[in-house]
Amino acid sequence: MTRPGPLLRTRNNGQRSSSSSMLPVIRCIMLTCAIFYACYILSYFNRMEPIVSKTPGAETAQRIDPNNASIDSQPNHDDPFRLNTAYLTHLASLPPMPKKIHVFFPDKHYHQTHADLPFVQHSILALTTLNPDWTVTVYDDADINEIIRRGVQHHDGLITQEECDILLGEESSSSFPAHIVERSDLARILLLYLEGGVYVDADRLVSLPMSRILTETTKLCLPTFNDVNFCQDLQCTSPGNELYLSIVRAMSQRRMMGGENGKPLERRRGWVRGGELFEMGPVVYNERVMQVVFAGLSTKDMGMVENSYAKAREALEKYGRGLILTKKDKDCMDGLLVDSSIGQCFGREELYDAYGLKPWAEAVDAVWEGKEEVNNEDGEGQGQKKDGSGDKNKPDSGSGNETPETDLFKLNTQYLDHLRSLGSLPKKVHILFPDKLYYENQKDLPFVQHSIISLIKLNPDWNVTVYDNDDVDNVIRGAGLSGLISKEEADILVGTKDENGNILTEAAHIVERSDIARLILMYTQGGFYLDADRLVSIPMSKIVQPSTRLCLPTFNDVNFCQDLQCTSPENELFLSMIRECSEIRMKKGPGGGPLERRKGWSKGGALFDMGPVVYNKNILNIVFEGVSYNNIEELGGYTKARESLVNSDGLILTKRDKNCNDGLLVDKSIECYDRHELYDKYGMKRWAVAVDALWAEKV
Repeated sequence: MTRPGPLLRTRNNGQRSSSSSMLPVIRCIMLTCAIFYACYILSYFNRMEPIVSKTPGAETAQRIDPNNASIDSQPNHDDPFRLNTAYLTHLASLPPMPKKIHVFFPDKHYHQTHADLPFVQHSILALTTLNPDWTVTVYDDADINEIIRRGVQHHDGLITQEECDILLGEESSSSFPAHIVERSDLARILLLYLEGGVYVDADRLVSLPMSRILTETTKLCLPTFNDVNFCQDLQCTSPGNELYLSIVRAMSQRRMMGGENGKPLERRRGWVRGGELFEMGPVVYNERVMQVVFAGLSTKDMGMVENSYAKAREALEKYGRGLILTKKDKDCMDGLLVDSSIGQCFGREELYDAYGLKPWAEAVDAVWEGKEEVNNEDGEGQGQKKDGSGDKNKPDSGSGNETPETDLFKLNTQYLDHLRSLGSLPKKVHILFPDKLYYENQKDLPFVQHSIISLIKLNPDWNVTVYDNDDVDNVIRGAGLSGLISKEEADILVGTKDENGNILTEAAHIVERSDIARLILMYTQGGFYLDADRLVSIPMSKIVQPSTRLCLPTFNDVNFCQDLQCTSPENELFLSMIRECSEIRMKKGPGGGPLERRKGWSKGGALFDMGPVVYNKNILNIVFEGVSYNNIEELGGYTKARESLVNSDGLILTKRDKNCNDGLLVDKSIECYDRHELYDKYGMKRWAVAVDALWAEKV
């Protein structure tokens, strides 16, 4: 299953949208999201619908007459997207949504100080002008700290004094505060639970008044980041919403019990690791939305259902009784608060540069790697948006606009020369699945017929190989013997046994093993790698050209697809990916050693980093000259990256994969056949839930 990367996580929207250093990150987006989930929770999520531009105001948020929809009109009991009727009753009991808008930014007067900037004019100033009867409040870092203190002072004790002290760095005179992203992620949820209203990230463009969006019955907003995940950067609720209390509790559990032996998370100069920081933002947010709002749905199900977030959104529109507002946020000019009448996507670089706002991930990684000290002793203002499945708009790396966009997306000519030196793309297709004969054992399933069986029939001159878990381990062992990875790393991945076959160390999670195995296969053998859940209706002869040396399709322009790859053997790009995975696996653990593991499994954040994050990072750093993982969204996103690949002289094949029947290997001549039945037969579940559950156990 495809996993939209933190690139968007979109935070997300992965898209991720995640919080900023005062502009909370995303990858909604997910990057995200991604994401982002996607994402982390979007990691293996489904392909999204195509982005279609519409006339101004043509598509606004769905409004539902509560008189025409009732709880009794819910779908049947077996439908996973039925809504939680008890929760709907709770929403109906809440007071009207107050006319309050909350924005986080380091300078609470930035809208006055920088009123001449087009970005400011079309974001917070437009928000104020379009809603004269609403109170718009900007909260700086000190205000965020006060919101957290309110969580302790609340009569229900929303958070403990110990948690507050950890977050604010008040445990002792030598303590440091948590990263501003962690604090702002919690503060927005606390604020919405206590006061209600609308929370908007400062980087949201606005062209629509609240009067055109909200109705008298609206008690909750759940827009999606391009149907990758629910946006964390745009929220609204009536005060006292139990969903938000549930989110606060889940954040606290991870923060205070997610460390070793059920203790608080490990910190360095006050900061948790990047993966843990991301999990407490868009991951927890999406998990709780799924578990509280829907009666039969959890995040582990989302990756098993085609167009899962689109279906969730449709259920909210149809059965939400007008209590829940939702919309698919497609891009910076087509969302819940904005339409194409705004004219263009105004860039925020100048505003961010004025305050030295940079991506948070690099600073956090540097602190944990011991390469850099925190520039500001209290940790303020270091990181901004979360580069995840849930955030669609990540700030750049601080380079401003010194280099034209056309140069930034220029292809690396040295790498193109390397591609030209490689041999032809071999006619091999690699697929990883627990049962290497599943295409025979389950040949009656429509999904199998239109995926691997169709692949074989359409390409009789290609060699299609299915690798089961033992084969995956053999690929890894072979890499250890050849020196491509160390033998120590191979042993960590596949586990070790004594001479009698007794297990000495348990194997890594199969997701971690399969992620590295596909890269090894691509580098050593070349050909195509395909996730088993890819539908196929187009023969390779219509796709691959004699000049093709590399495939880089995008997942709906959210990130580069990790579940569909092709390359000629010995491609340096894939060698770079393998080496970075090894660096993380073997040197990012305690004291600069191997990653910490429990029953062989690394934590979910690290597992995700070694998958779609490493894959996308290396593509952006090696294939392009001026764009990187940290500034890709700010510079125009994957749309422009993909457009630039057209200039590769036919060396690089790319396409925007829009949906399960509209992509590089599939067209709309077939329908989106459901993979659920196949997965159920092999007991295949979402990996994130199992990993989180293991690490949540008290040892």
